[in-house]
Amino acid sequence: MSRLRQWNTASLQLLSAGALAAGAYLAIRLALRLTEVVGNHRIPFTVAFAERTAPVPVGAVDVPVAVTEGIVHAGGLPAGIVVLVAIGELLQAGTPIAVLVMFAILCWRMARGLVFDRLNARLVSVSGAVITGGLLIGAFVAHMGTNYVVAELSGRTTGRIDNPSMFDWVPLSIGIGVMLLGSAFEVGTRMQRDTDGLV
Repeated sequence: MSRLRQWNTASLQLLSAGALAAGAYLAIRLALRLTEVVGNHRIPFTVAFAERTAPVPVGAVDVPVAVTEGIVHAGGLPAGIVVLVAIGELLQAGTPIAVLVMFAILCWRMARGLVFDRLNARLVSVSGAVITGGLLIGAFVAHMGTNYVVAELSGRTTGRIDNPSMFDWVPLSIGIGVMLLGSAFEVGTRMQRDTDGLV
């Protein structure tokens, strides 16, 4: 085996191990977050604010500062809302965990010389679908839960606390890009099969 090949193999194995380590870290954070949610006592929620200012002391003077995001705490939530929030957390945090595991498997297989085959193509395609669906649905579910918390904190009145939509195009763009990459793997797999058939 050439030095270049050895370096490529080692790099892929290192990427695989790093992905698994990152997945384990996110899994621990998810477990801690779910413990907070299930405990249902002073659960922290990140809330986006629309066009709000708040005085912040700078030295001896209060300076008005634009507030676009903040952390609020809520507890004693109804069981249905706790379940909703937990599902949102599972989707939002579980999605990158699942993708990291699939990426680790892909790197490990590529390190063994398996590049264009059906399993790799499916791993890439499924990863793209998981990124697109999991993060978008997770963000929607989490937003619904946060809206309930905001409504409770504001006394169910309008105009006191706003929680604008936190829709992000980045996960959608990344997911579509990964799915397109999966299509390229499918084409490469077919070409590999055709080439093997000619030999």
